[in-house]
Amino acid sequence: MIPYLQEVLDEFPDEIGKGVSTPAGNHLFEESSNPIWLSDEKAKHFHHTVAKVLWAAMRARPDLLTTLSYLTCKVKKPDEDDYKN
Repeated sequence: MIPYLQEVLDEFPDEIGKGVSTPAGNHLFEESSNPIWLSDEKAKHFHHTVAKVLWAAMRARPDLLTTLSYLTCKVKKPDEDDYKN
């Protein structure tokens, strides 16, 4: 599982998740009134990453499931805030 999770981390941009100590940001469930939608390429990467982390969470990291449950609802039309969570 460790090599799998390292692969997921290596694929994710460096600017995301810096200094994060919990599985989700404090603003996870807050909806923006003026969302900035992700480009198609970024949205595809977001969806792919959420799916990969969900697979790992179901097997080894149940502490991530609340965050991932929410983010799976956002994969069709993610915004910048979702991407940063």
